[in-house]
Amino acid sequence: MTVRDTAALRAAATSRAPAALPPHRFLGDASAPGLLHAAVLRSPHPHARILSVSLDAARCLPGVHAAIAGTDLPTGHRLGIQVRDRPALAVDVVRHVGEPVAAVAADTVQAARAALAAIEVRWEVLPTVDDPEGALAPGAPALHAGGNLLHATRFERGDLESAFARCAHVVESVVTTPRQVHAYLELESALAVPGDDGTLHVLAPCQGPHAIRQDLAALLGWSPGRIEVTGSPLGGSYGGKDDMHAQAIAALLAVRCGRPVRLAWSRAESMAAGMKRHPFVVRMRTGCTADGRLLAHDVSLLLDTGAYASHGPEVLDTAHEHAPGAYRWEALRVAGRLAYTNNGIAGAFRGFGALQTSTALELQIDALARRAGLDPIAFRARNLLGRADPGPLGQPIAPLPDLHAVLAQVEAARAESAASPCDARPERAGSEPGSDPGRTSDARPASESERWVRGRGCALVVKSEGFAIGGPNAAGGRLGRRADGVVELRVGLSEMGQGLSGAARELLRAALDAQPALAGAPLHTSIGLTERTPSAGPTSASRGTHILAKLVAALVPKLAVACAAREAADVWVEAEVAMPETFSEHGPAHAIFGACGAFAEVSVDRWTGRVRVDRVTVVPSVGPVVSPAGYLSQLEGSVPMAAGFVVLEDLPAEAGRFRATNLDGYLVPTLADAPRVAVRAIDAPIADDDALPRGIGESALNAIAPAIANAIADAAGAMPSVLPVSPAWLRDALDATAEGAP
Repeated sequence: MTVRDTAALRAAATSRAPAALPPHRFLGDASAPGLLHAAVLRSPHPHARILSVSLDAARCLPGVHAAIAGTDLPTGHRLGIQVRDRPALAVDVVRHVGEPVAAVAADTVQAARAALAAIEVRWEVLPTVDDPEGALAPGAPALHAGGNLLHATRFERGDLESAFARCAHVVESVVTTPRQVHAYLELESALAVPGDDGTLHVLAPCQGPHAIRQDLAALLGWSPGRIEVTGSPLGGSYGGKDDMHAQAIAALLAVRCGRPVRLAWSRAESMAAGMKRHPFVVRMRTGCTADGRLLAHDVSLLLDTGAYASHGPEVLDTAHEHAPGAYRWEALRVAGRLAYTNNGIAGAFRGFGALQTSTALELQIDALARRAGLDPIAFRARNLLGRADPGPLGQPIAPLPDLHAVLAQVEAARAESAASPCDARPERAGSEPGSDPGRTSDARPASESERWVRGRGCALVVKSEGFAIGGPNAAGGRLGRRADGVVELRVGLSEMGQGLSGAARELLRAALDAQPALAGAPLHTSIGLTERTPSAGPTSASRGTHILAKLVAALVPKLAVACAAREAADVWVEAEVAMPETFSEHGPAHAIFGACGAFAEVSVDRWTGRVRVDRVTVVPSVGPVVSPAGYLSQLEGSVPMAAGFVVLEDLPAEAGRFRATNLDGYLVPTLADAPRVAVRAIDAPIADDDALPRGIGESALNAIAPAIANAIADAAGAMPSVLPVSPAWLRDALDATAEGAP
């Protein structure tokens, strides 16, 4: 087994000759001759009936080329992933603040905004459903024809009550997790360019250009072959651009006007109408024997999916599957409910439901270890899944990584922390006595050294990859030797800043150099487009690297054979591969899992309750490292996102209205908050496994967040029940701990 640390990964990354890449620009900044500017009239109400929409005045304004409402769209049209319940423009009812009601195209942005002001809408305000528990109560206003319960799950194994009766220690908890904003740099946008031949080219940041093409074709009543979509590169997504966003309205207006149309959302529009992370309420009751063997685990999940389904059902399915974690249980029950509300829309977000349940579970595991008087790492080691164990729902799976090896590296990180602790008093602006504006009390510890309380915490998770059976697991790709001698890979997966392009070049270079006829050939990657490119499915569920590796392995030998058989250049081959699938009678289940451990060190300010994450050590085990630069970037980038989830980020809603409308009211971690990051990557094949490599972006996030949460619990002497952890809760917990000290 090879363990590569940060220095080794960085050295490997810098040893590669940098690829000569063309300059990239966000697709939202693209332009075209004769460009028109689109704008959208959005609902000011969380829930209301549309009595009428008058566009006459807007259409008469100078510079306005089109104004449309929901009644101008095909009857019954709906957008969605699995559940098609969201109109591109509302027709009868709006279900969240910011829902599109009408749209215009004009010569200038100013003319488009003036047209919006001229549109008249008559409303009948309806009762707001702003709480998922209340949404499922008898008599609650139904937001959709089928009621407010969008999806439910249940899985039970073993005799739960008998197992609890034999437990020496039982911990019960309720953990609520926040609504989190993706906060990507590039906002939602689309440029739709109609062709003279009756075609349409849509340039828009997205994670699945072929899926967008299919949806646009259905909306327009066209054959998909008339539409090309370029969806890459993206200025960040994290799942938020997996759904249709600006593309549908831009396409509708472009077709109506016969001219290019660009629709670019503002940050306020993105905050109101963009996808969010699902808020969870996780209830757990967990028990173990006196010597620390886990016996019983009872889990209840409640999710707020907002006004429309998006990825909500799949998020619940994933959360449900990951509730047992990396551990063996004698008896287990998991039940989940997903509710419609008027609180915006929740969709895909890195971690995809497993983050919320993994964080709650790892907090629970630490709390149970404390209750039993056991070391948290030894407690985990006592209960880990074996490599040949079935998956969480009893399904057959590919061999798991060696979880004991991961935990051993977490233990090594803890030993290093004990030998070389981080400074428990961060040297940051505002950390000196009297300089912190957040401090409201003049009471101070007797010495500065007592101001900061250190905490250390660990976590270990397994994370599924790809989709459950029936999902878009197949992927195609195209490889060719062009007339100029360049070998070009064309694949529909999207580059969104996660390093997929780099991984593609690494994989392709190694494969080409293994073929004498292709060794040393210049290469080019065309990623995230539909033109002359088979569908590769969405770039989500951590499947990108796995799919790329399989495609390259299938395509390069085929190209070598084709080139040997033909003297002429411009030779192309295609291949289709698929993620492995499995089956469980207890719900959608996954076939392959990666693993990741983490160890976190934090400092908590007694005066203010402020948390500083000092150092995080990440221990991924997802098979061989494909792209050292991308691998390291994924790990380092996971840390601030995890810290934001645990200590900073939340977008609460009151009566269906978000409290923040911009990033001035929704804070995200910055470079000033970045801790030291150490990596102990297990860079080795997983024995008896042919499903390599796995992705790393979600596994790392899902381990780092609970490790930080457990470090905070260690410092506070109490398990947090509400995330993000508030300064007020921390001050109270520290005060209670101090009062209870001997």
